[in-house]
Amino acid sequence: MHTAIGANLGSSILAAKRISKSIIVTTILFTMPMQYLLSVLPTSTAEIVLPPVTFLVSYLIMSCPWLSTPNLMVLVMYVAAASPLRFDTFWWEPLAYMGSYLIGLLVALGMNLIPPFRPNTATRQAHQIMVLMARDFFLFFMQVRYYTFNTGQAPKVARTAGATIDLLVKRINPSIQNLKKLLPFIRAEAITSAGRSNVDRLDRWICHLDETSIHFKMLRTALNSRYLGEDTTNSIDTRLIHRTIAIDLGQDYHELVNSLIAATVALNKHSNPYLSNEHDFSTHSSRLSQDLMRTQIAFARALYKVTEQLEGNRGSSTDNDLTSPPIFDKQDRAKIPLYAHLARRMTAMYSVLAIAQGLIDFIADADVQEDRSSPNTDEEAPQSRPLFSKASAVVISFVQSCVQVLCAVTKYLIRTWWAPEWKWRKRETRRLALKTALGMLVASLWLAIPGLWDIAQPFGFWPGLTIASVNLATTGSSFRKATDRLVGTLFAAAYALIVVDFFPGNEDYIKIPAIALFTFAVIFMKKSDHAYQYTYAATSTGSMLYGSVKNGFNIETYVPKRIQLIFIGVMTFTIIELFIFPRSSRRTVEEKCIEFFDQAGAFLIKSMSYVEGPPEQVGRKNSDMDVEKAEATDHIGSSQRSIVAEIDALESLCKAQKELHVTSATLKKEVASALQEPHFGFHQPLNPKALNALVSELVEAEENAYFLVDALKSLSSLLLKTSSKSASLEEEHHSESCHLQPEKQERPPGINLENDSSKVYWFRAYSGFLHIAAKQMNSCNKHLKDAYPDGRFRPQNQNTLKAILAASSFRDFHDVRFDIVSEWSGYCQRTGFREYDDTGTDLVRPDRLPILGITTSFLLEMCRHLQQAGLKMEWYIQTFPPS
Repeated sequence: MHTAIGANLGSSILAAKRISKSIIVTTILFTMPMQYLLSVLPTSTAEIVLPPVTFLVSYLIMSCPWLSTPNLMVLVMYVAAASPLRFDTFWWEPLAYMGSYLIGLLVALGMNLIPPFRPNTATRQAHQIMVLMARDFFLFFMQVRYYTFNTGQAPKVARTAGATIDLLVKRINPSIQNLKKLLPFIRAEAITSAGRSNVDRLDRWICHLDETSIHFKMLRTALNSRYLGEDTTNSIDTRLIHRTIAIDLGQDYHELVNSLIAATVALNKHSNPYLSNEHDFSTHSSRLSQDLMRTQIAFARALYKVTEQLEGNRGSSTDNDLTSPPIFDKQDRAKIPLYAHLARRMTAMYSVLAIAQGLIDFIADADVQEDRSSPNTDEEAPQSRPLFSKASAVVISFVQSCVQVLCAVTKYLIRTWWAPEWKWRKRETRRLALKTALGMLVASLWLAIPGLWDIAQPFGFWPGLTIASVNLATTGSSFRKATDRLVGTLFAAAYALIVVDFFPGNEDYIKIPAIALFTFAVIFMKKSDHAYQYTYAATSTGSMLYGSVKNGFNIETYVPKRIQLIFIGVMTFTIIELFIFPRSSRRTVEEKCIEFFDQAGAFLIKSMSYVEGPPEQVGRKNSDMDVEKAEATDHIGSSQRSIVAEIDALESLCKAQKELHVTSATLKKEVASALQEPHFGFHQPLNPKALNALVSELVEAEENAYFLVDALKSLSSLLLKTSSKSASLEEEHHSESCHLQPEKQERPPGINLENDSSKVYWFRAYSGFLHIAAKQMNSCNKHLKDAYPDGRFRPQNQNTLKAILAASSFRDFHDVRFDIVSEWSGYCQRTGFREYDDTGTDLVRPDRLPILGITTSFLLEMCRHLQQAGLKMEWYIQTFPPS
């Protein structure tokens, strides 16, 4: 029952379904055949047969793909199947056990319906979360507006807004994840078709919010991170940037924020399954689209004005030769922090614009979904038919229904019983199954061997029940659960003995309130890091006060025997775990830490290769421009080969990023188990704070690598637009820009991104940025290989000094960030942020301009987290023994 009691009704329903299905399958396929076999065999033969049969059945249960809680099912099987060896049983007793388990599951479901007028449902919990989210969304967009318009005029207000944005993002993202976790439970509670439709609507909204959470994080990073401390520069130029951007955005940005607030709050309310409401979002979509386009153009105009005002007469002071890298004098270098600030502002604006565009797309998709789900009322009514035709139609409809039901049942059986793969095919699950089966074999000896049974009787099941309960995939988590089980047993035993001493006798009116009081107290005090300890203590109290029926309710003798046998089970598990099936999470973490840095270097190299690919394509295209028309076929073939090469480079880059993600996910998963893993004095103790901080920085670096891949793909699509646009698209874009700009003004000089030399220029720029970062990462990896020759992040061969040298090499990423910002600033000075052709037509849409900033921002953030990872490594190395 404790296993099925969840945080809400939906979780209890799903748990009850999974456990009931597993219990029925276990009872029919495993328990009853094993119980029958042991009951028909003589006792001497059954004592020999029990251990190998227990091993085989336990292995099958742990490998069975149809069981959701295999450890619990091993326990269910062992209690009923092994009883015939030492007790008088009947063939129907496994069914009786199954019935008692199912009754417990029903009781667990009923607990969530109390009180009846306000049941504990996941739908209600989601409603409470979404109400808080609506308020957070409102505050978030308001604070974004305050930051934008006050950062140049009221620094205190801007800093307060930045801190509030950081807090709200930290609240919004967990709320989205909590909704995502509640979604299956809400779906389980939905009974009617209308309820399921509301859940589908919530599902689409959660998926949208989950995708949008990337932009929330991006905005928080852009507003609160400092690439080179540029926000501390309170110069005239800094204030000029703030005022220029705020003035040019003006009322357009105000209207965009208002539209974002209205659309987000309305969509959040519309998706709430606790409320039944309909809403027309067409006005929100059209208003948001108009405000979005105006804000894009206003921000593009502001970027150009900022660069023009900072550089003065840019045409005379800046070399426009695009074939040479930028060279900076002292005055240029003094303005580098200003361009770093521009990169952050471009990233922040890109996030806001992406959130708005995402809402527009979501509303359009939601309208399509509503149209598909709405019934068609224009269909003609069926005409009347003769009686014979009606009867034949009924028969045909019945036959079709039977066929459909048969097909549905067949598909369900194939999907549920045949399609799932047995778990022994995977190394980790096969190891867990073998470990559990061997532990159960050893534990069954306390029933099979008469001498051991004399010691353990009548509770020889407890070693096996303990092993079945504490066996987990990793050593650290298993050891923690075994310790929690032993401590919970001692806690419950002390309480049971106190109850017996103060209230002698076997009275139910004493036991039941005592169990209820103790269960409430320990569940109320339960902590997340030792949750099983408290849960098992609550479970053990009832079994100690009522489970001692086999020895006449003699609790004074039952409690010591139970503690003894549970300790035997824990020791048996420990020996098997550490010496027969060792799997060290600590070793995995130590290896993955070094492997992450190797993969980060490979990722940066692959990113550089992906960016370097297009210039080669551009060069080929440029050389083909002067070829005669007769060679057009060869040109097309060359372009196709270029596209294939670009696709291959992108696949290689995505593969490198995926490897980085797998490594970071493994570190995040294994670090807790590594810290819980016993070392028995044979290894250097781990530093929990430093190791958790290091893993956190690596996870953040990987997240920015993921963002960088998306930015590079967007950058490639921006800079590789083919010059042979169709006339209709070009005319449409030109008319759209003219419609949104109230007056035609003189076009300033700019870089034509349709020009091949300009493409090569920007590709060379980002290739250079990535080359700087990759070069430094490779240098750090060389030091790491020298300090850790076995590829494990640990003290070895008196490597403390080498380890400090390797960790300190990551400090050079500060210089890398400065160099990247320096070069990016030079490119911005030489190109500006607006591009025109000879006729004065815009060639780059304003919504794509911030990509130039976010690509640099993500690379800078990745380098910053790598630099911070080096500092955390220095902290961790402080625990190394002196060399």
